[in-house]
Amino acid sequence: MMRTTSVRRSCRIWLTCSSHSTGKGVSVQASTLGSLEALLAFLKQMKIPVFNINIGPVHKKDVMRASVMLEHQKEYATMLCFDVEVEREAQKMADELGVRIFTANIIYHLFDQFTKYITVRISLPFHCRFFLSFFLSCF
Repeated sequence: MMRTTSVRRSCRIWLTCSSHSTGKGVSVQASTLGSLEALLAFLKQMKIPVFNINIGPVHKKDVMRASVMLEHQKEYATMLCFDVEVEREAQKMADELGVRIFTANIIYHLFDQFTKYITVRISLPFHCRFFLSFFLSCF
């Protein structure tokens, strides 16, 4: 317990000091400190902001933390989970709240899943506006 607390404190200090800590971003969960550090470094390199971090399986409380982004920036109401289990109740809560949980055992696969999600999420409103304006101009 003491080790986990100090690890979380170290990670929070790293996250606070990092240049991409804006108060908005994705939630990150990993199985070990080493994999968490690797994932955070990769996300920083890809310029994906991080809001929350944790080590271990995904619980309902983790989903609640990620759901905070629904009020700020909905596309960031996501959890990038590297090599961890997602509890059944946590997945159910995520589905109900609208929090997306991405899981993978390879960092690049996790990044690809998130990139596809963001691309669709951002481009969809544009296409809807385009077709709506085209449809309205016909009348």
